[in-house]
Amino acid sequence: MIIGFSESINSILLFISFVSIFYSMVFPVINTAFSIKKRYSEMFGYFTSAQSAGWALAGFLAGILSKYGNSGIKIIYLISGMIWILSVIIFYIFYPEEAEIEREKQVEKIIIKKEYIFFLSGIFILEGGITLGYGLLSIRLYEILDKSKFLYGLIWATFPATLSVLAGPLWGKIVGKYGGIKILLFLSVIYPLNIIALNFSTRIITSILWVLPL
Repeated sequence: MIIGFSESINSILLFISFVSIFYSMVFPVINTAFSIKKRYSEMFGYFTSAQSAGWALAGFLAGILSKYGNSGIKIIYLISGMIWILSVIIFYIFYPEEAEIEREKQVEKIIIKKEYIFFLSGIFILEGGITLGYGLLSIRLYEILDKSKFLYGLIWATFPATLSVLAGPLWGKIVGKYGGIKILLFLSVIYPLNIIALNFSTRIITSILWVLPL
């Protein structure tokens, strides 16, 4: 909420880092609520669908409000902050009791096996590559769309998120059927190819590849 009213780049980066830290704390809590279910992969697919639905609406709304210049951008961040507060209240009220750890219960010490260290290192490298690649490609997408904030909101968020709403449950069933490691390896091959294609494709091809629900 404060980001929209900040004039300094340093302060904007500082507030964004706070948001990222808060999200990193919230995401495991939300993830835990779905992990208590037996059909975890399918439930997590529905979680990604709900997440994508919000992403789709937000991208469309941001694209429209961005037409009103700085005032529109401030309204976007103001709405975003209010929604974030509302979501925290909803999580607090409806969070599954069975997912909550009893306060009197002692939390067991977590011991990370050696094989998990290598696995986590692989995730770290993979996520770093994806974030770096798509971060730069986001700028390229904005430029090839003639810096139209409305089109950028549609292509970057609304269209891919809408497809992800439909694809989320499907991916959950696929993971449940074939196993997480096989799908992880499959997507680990697809993502680099997609990044390369996005970098060298034309405007239309780039837009099509960007909206794929991978």
